[in-house]
Amino acid sequence: MPADAKQTAASTDAARPGGEPQAAVEDQSALALIDDAELKGALEAILLVVDEPVTEIVLAQILEQPTERIGAALITVSEGYTAAGHGFDLRKVAGGWRLYTRPEYAPYVERFVLDGQSVRLTQAALETLAVVAYKQPVTRSRISAIRGSTAMASSVPWCPGVWWRNVARSRSRARSCTGRPPCSSKSSA
Repeated sequence: MPADAKQTAASTDAARPGGEPQAAVEDQSALALIDDAELKGALEAILLVVDEPVTEIVLAQILEQPTERIGAALITVSEGYTAAGHGFDLRKVAGGWRLYTRPEYAPYVERFVLDGQSVRLTQAALETLAVVAYKQPVTRSRISAIRGSTAMASSVPWCPGVWWRNVARSRSRARSCTGRPPCSSKSSA
């Protein structure tokens, strides 16, 4: 192969003085040269999946864009949502950006969230709660004796801890029993 052909092949393999392959440079430049519409779409997609506000710096690093461009795009997107009257809003909170529902639509969101939260109590759970309500403070063994069963824990197996703590709490220790077991009583919450 002539020397000129070797030089031409070498120049097509290397794009920059660092000797990076052409494909790697094209991938990097593809991320760096996105237009405003694509930037807006990428920002919206990221903001839909975040659990907490995300800073402009983090977004700039992910999208490989200048922080100033990200900040300006976020303001434009936020103003666009407000002007169009969407049911959600893009707000800067706690140093970062996040999507929130608009306050005027709160009753609809509450109805949607709360309608799916109706809980049906089993017979055993109702009996346990009735004993706690009428005999508080009461120990677990006393509840089992009143109900005529020995498996109080299984009477409310589906109750997540937070819900159960809001209904019946271990308020004190029984003074008359050996070992001072916890007593259940109705919470004030």
